[in-house]
Amino acid sequence: LVEWVQCQRSWIYLYPIFMSEDLKKNMPIEKKLFDDVDVVWQAVMKQVSNDPCIFENFDWEKTKADFEAANKTLDKIQHSLSNYLENKREEFPRFYFLSDDELIEILSKTKDPYLVTKYLNKCFEGITNLEFGDNGTVTTIISEEGERIPLVKPVKIFEADGSSNVERWLSDLEEMMKQSLKTHAMDCFNDTNAERLAWIEKWPGQLILAVNNIKWTNHVEAAIKDGQLPEYEQKMTAELAQIVDLVRTDISSLLRMTLSALIVID
Repeated sequence: LVEWVQCQRSWIYLYPIFMSEDLKKNMPIEKKLFDDVDVVWQAVMKQVSNDPCIFENFDWEKTKADFEAANKTLDKIQHSLSNYLENKREEFPRFYFLSDDELIEILSKTKDPYLVTKYLNKCFEGITNLEFGDNGTVTTIISEEGERIPLVKPVKIFEADGSSNVERWLSDLEEMMKQSLKTHAMDCFNDTNAERLAWIEKWPGQLILAVNNIKWTNHVEAAIKDGQLPEYEQKMTAELAQIVDLVRTDISSLLRMTLSALIVID
């Protein structure tokens, strides 16, 4: 019975995994081994179902031997599965933030990119959702607070043959995220036409906080060189008062978070 229960537990865990077309294709040897075990398991279950006097009419020695062999095969399959998941994590290290079951769910349904968003905030702390284009691409990353960062170039999800390599397009997403933030940060820094309050409302909060520190450093250095530090201090005090007044008005929660952080920094 010990071997029986062990086989049942492993079979229940592996059965839905090897019903996935994606994992069948990526682990054909293990799929064949599991099919062999499944034949043994189904035969025993059929015999149990058909014979109400199972304890008297059962060939326990043969069944024990079958289950022992099946358990060795299932252990080998699970070891191969662990190696497969480890290889995926090496290709995309952020997969280390996911449990085996979560990663298996993603890898078993690679043609469903929406499934990835379920675990996205575990891989990327600042991203909770994605916006998908009509042509199978990712166009925008979205934070938990609803802040949206358009990608400078859409990330392709599907290959030309319709297949999808989830660790590849997530790696592309990570790289495009960095490029997009860098590009938007430069645009934010070079946006000198707008007044400061309009500038704060125009750009994402993360960029505002980073670029604001850069601008502050540049302006302080210029004020020191020009001997106008007291004048710049008065200007910053006036802008801080404007921000405090703006926080007291009816504004979005996202803008309020940005302004609250700015008040502390300023």
